Amino acid sequence: MKRVSVLANDDRREELKACGLNFAELGLKEMSFDQHIQSGNLNSETDLVIVAGGDGSLNYAINQLHKKNLTEKFSIYLIPMGTANDFSRFLDLSKEKALEKLKELKFSDSLQLYYGELKDRVFVNMASCGGFGNITPDVPSDMKGLMGCFSYYLKALELLTDRKTYSLQVNIDGEDFEFNDVIGFFIGNSKYAGGGVKLTGEASPEQDCLDFLLVKEAPLLDLLDIALEMQLDSSLKEDSKVFYRKFKNLSISGNEQIPMALDGEQINEQNFSVKLCSSSWRMIY
Repeated sequence: MKRVSVLANDDRREELKACGLNFAELGLKEMSFDQHIQSGNLNSETDLVIVAGGDGSLNYAINQLHKKNLTEKFSIYLIPMGTANDFSRFLDLSKEKALEKLKELKFSDSLQLYYGELKDRVFVNMASCGGFGNITPDVPSDMKGLMGCFSYYLKALELLTDRKTYSLQVNIDGEDFEFNDVIGFFIGNSKYAGGGVKLTGEASPEQDCLDFLLVKEAPLLDLLDIALEMQLDSSLKEDSKVFYRKFKNLSISGNEQIPMALDGEQINEQNFSVKLCSSSWRMIY
């Protein structure tokens, strides 16, 4: 019998049952991911990790595995059941598709994926920083659920009408830059945040690099033009207000504490480094 370690809160477990998912009937021995992590028995008692949740749940699972140097030991199967599910968008993976494949135990393929590290935390999707770091955490979950990415746009407009700026010293793979009047920036391992808003449009967790997109102060109409251009399939044009680079190592020194949301988790840092992790993780789908 295949042994699975399942990460899901009580509401998600009830939702899985309501969808007709029964692990025992599938010949799967189910255990709790958190119990495995706390007991230290994950390595010896698990064949597959199943994450039933959104970006925050996937972030939590990868962080726990990373701390124990286990990210390359297991395959992860994601059932997108969060509010935004931004990471799963790069695979066009829905809850319905994921449940159907799991019930039939027929997985299409697997991918070896990379992730980023900021101090003692790792992230699989997106770090939204500066003025953008307050958008996702401040949007109520019921608002995100009802309005999707439009709730992100509305909150962004609210913040941009009363925005502050930062001064940054930035080093990207050994090259120094200085930026003033910075509204905020994104560090992307994937393309989307906020329920489907395309931000770092050239990023992919399959690439062995991360993406850095910085936006400087500009009139509100110009900022709206930049936001609309980011949603297009074509590459974002770099100009005096937009800076875009791919990197493996990035260090930032700010003139004050910078609010950030790592896959939705709120933190504040002033001087920090971000790097592409040397390890990777395998996702089956």
